[in-house]
Amino acid sequence: MKLFELFHRHSGVVSTIQFAQAGIPANALTRLVKVGTIRRVRRGLYTCPEIPIGQTGRARLLGGAISCITALKEHGFWTPPSRATHLRLPAKRFTAHQRNQVTAKLFASAVTHPTTTEITASYDGWQDALQCASQCCSRDELVAIIDSARRHQIAATGDIIAACSGSSALLTAWELSDARSDSGIETLVRLRLRKLKLRFSIQHQIGRWRVDFLIGNCLVVEIDGFAYHSDVEAFARDREKDRYLQERGYTVLRFTYWDVMHHWRSCEEQILGFVRANRHRSQPRQ
Repeated sequence: MKLFELFHRHSGVVSTIQFAQAGIPANALTRLVKVGTIRRVRRGLYTCPEIPIGQTGRARLLGGAISCITALKEHGFWTPPSRATHLRLPAKRFTAHQRNQVTAKLFASAVTHPTTTEITASYDGWQDALQCASQCCSRDELVAIIDSARRHQIAATGDIIAACSGSSALLTAWELSDARSDSGIETLVRLRLRKLKLRFSIQHQIGRWRVDFLIGNCLVVEIDGFAYHSDVEAFARDREKDRYLQERGYTVLRFTYWDVMHHWRSCEEQILGFVRANRHRSQPRQ
């Protein structure tokens, strides 16, 4: 039982050192391999036929670490959508072709990031994962990632700045960050509205309601999060909010997560259409 618990605890892959720490000596490993209870997959690493190998365990088999946006998401950061597992792998161990071959055997979909930095754990801390993301994500995505760290106070401000200091891309993202955005998707909208050179405010208070964006005097842009449809009360509250604003002369444009992530050009055209018609300049009623 102790043996199986050990494999479960370490995602299906256990090292010689971890066996020793659990009080299982090397000669016992030899016997277990001989009878087929465990398998030696490479020097110092073992698997168990009865225990499935998890994501972290598969990374260990490659000598790598779960990193980039996969690790950042687990640490509580907002991350852009991705079905792939992001891995940091030692650059000297595999050629590019070999990396693709070995990861394809272990992961349904993976993005590999070769590194010359020593890998000491099978799951990167947020600092290493953030450095990895700086080479993988767009500038706007990096800003959204850092915004989420500030908004949720995942780390102290000084620690975030220190983690950004080794990368010009991260330093630029830090300078553009703003903890007032309620979500990563709102950060992306904020940056995109800025590129359009529109005058707007974020998290603007109108009566008893706070709106995501107010363009000019009366054009409100609201962003519905990824899972907003699952909350009936939130859906009803948003409709009440829209009625309150419309009764006072505000125009409300409401976009979904999918609109922003996959159909932004259409959103942009709609916003600019209202601006060109001066629908953002009217003075609303109080």
